[in-house]
Formats: sequence, C-alpha cells, structure tokens
Amino acid sequence: MAGAVKKKKQGYSYADYLSWDDDRRYEIIDGEVFDMTSPSFTHQIISMELGRQFANFFEDKSCKVVCAPFDVILSDEAIRNDEISTVVQPDIMVVCDPKKIEERGIVGTALKSSGWCTRSTGWSGFTSSAKTDFTGAKMFMTAAPR
Repeated sequence: MAGAVKKKKQGYSYADYLSWDDDRRYEIIDGEVFDMTSPSFTHQIISMELGRQFANFFEDKSCKVVCAPFDVILSDEAIRNDEISTVVQPDIMVVCDPKKIEERGIVGTALKSSGWCTRSTGWSGFTSSAKTDFTGAKMFMTAAPR
C-alpha cells in the first residue's frame, strides 16, 4: 500500500500490515496503527550499544537477542493473520523460548514468560526503568542519554 495508511471502521490486523509495501515501519496495537518514524542518530547509537552488550552476555546461553526491525506478533489464540490485532517492533528483544521464534517474527505472548525487550527513548537525561509493557514482557527498559 503506497502512501499513508487509511483509517477504516474496524481495527487493523496483521494481514493488513503485511500488505503495506510503502517502505515505512508501522506497529499495530489492539487494531490501531502507529507510524514509526525513523529513529534519531542518538537513538541508534544507544540501541546498537545495548544490543551489543546483550549479545555478548547471551553469547553462550540459550536465549537469542534480536534487534528491530523484527516483528513481535502478540497473539496466543489467533492462527490466521487477519485475527492478529497487535504486532510491534521493540528495539531489542531477548527470547529464551525457541518455540516462539518463527521466520516471520516472535509469535505469541512469548515475552511474558521467556524474554524481555527494550526501547530507546529521546534525549532527556539518562534514565532506565523496568516494568511490564504492552508486550507483557518481564522487563521493558527505556534508555535516554544525558
């Protein structure tokens, strides 16, 4: 789908998401589409460093570190793409349950019990926090440089 995503009455699905070929990144959360703007240089530096540190730590362990863009398809029950209403792309994901990893992405609420993810935020003083986010992840860390 070239151009902007057009709103429709029903919520968007993963099937809609897969049909968009306009070279832009999107996330869908509970059927609502979000245009993901290109990250800043600082964001990319932080994300790359965190990814490198995580990859080093998990090198000889069973968990896998994956960096965006890579889909996290949040659905335990939906089998068909048109039944999936949430797909996100966290900056960094650590997944410890290999059954949740598919070529198309991490499928299910895998992060609830078997992984965690991070998102780097803007320039506002270095902060970090741990919480559960919309992915149900054990840990969701945000980082912003000083």
